[in-house]
Amino acid sequence: MADVSDVSQFIAQRVAASLYPDGESETSLAGVPVKIYPGWPVPDALQRDIEAGAAHVTVWPLPSERKVSTGLGRPFRTVAKGKPTLQVNVNGSIITLSGEVTADTNVQIALGSKVFRFHFPAGITLSSVKARLSETLPLASVIFGRVVVLSAGHITATVTTAGTVVRELRRQVKEFQVTVWAPMPVLRNRIGTLVDVTLSEQHHIDLGDHVPAQMLYARQSESDTGGNFHVYRRDLIFSVNFALTQHSTASEVIATAFSLNSH
Repeated sequence: MADVSDVSQFIAQRVAASLYPDGESETSLAGVPVKIYPGWPVPDALQRDIEAGAAHVTVWPLPSERKVSTGLGRPFRTVAKGKPTLQVNVNGSIITLSGEVTADTNVQIALGSKVFRFHFPAGITLSSVKARLSETLPLASVIFGRVVVLSAGHITATVTTAGTVVRELRRQVKEFQVTVWAPMPVLRNRIGTLVDVTLSEQHHIDLGDHVPAQMLYARQSESDTGGNFHVYRRDLIFSVNFALTQHSTASEVIATAFSLNSH
């Protein structure tokens, strides 16, 4: 899920990547050290850095917020299919199992027209899986670690596991203030322009919660004073449309059944 802190962190990371494209161990594109972080600066620390010729870029969520109406129902949608860690291979009448069951897993074995379905919880051993198959499948037994089904005809196997689903619980638009604190106007302009271009470059952003989010430029202003010391400041306001989400796990459908005319 994405919340205000996630958005602030995302903006700070994008600014840091643009000012330090080769990593923060290298010199910034501004030519001076720049501290980039979510939150409001500590006055004493800011003053020391300004006097030393360094700059700060801060990200602060403004109190204004607007809820966005969303559709009713709020359905889950799949964002990642699970990849089974249990492998089931069929060769004639022999069923070979390998891997391990690290998540809840469903297995379907079809012996001709007869279908058998199994659910195996996470952590079950391969020996237990083989025993369960041999006990349930007709004329089956475990021989040399493999499940052998006699007189089965054509055998097919399907394996599925749980994936990840997500749904939006609500959506809101909130403004974030990105402030450049610099010791001289030329640095404020250089850093402010770079921040403006970086954050305005891509409107559709990825907050890592698998739902759409959008960041749009709102406005900006400048000031040449701050607290008890002289600082050149630029405030850039960006509006972010993002969602509060709920993630869950859901098993992949292995088979479907339906009735027609009550039969």
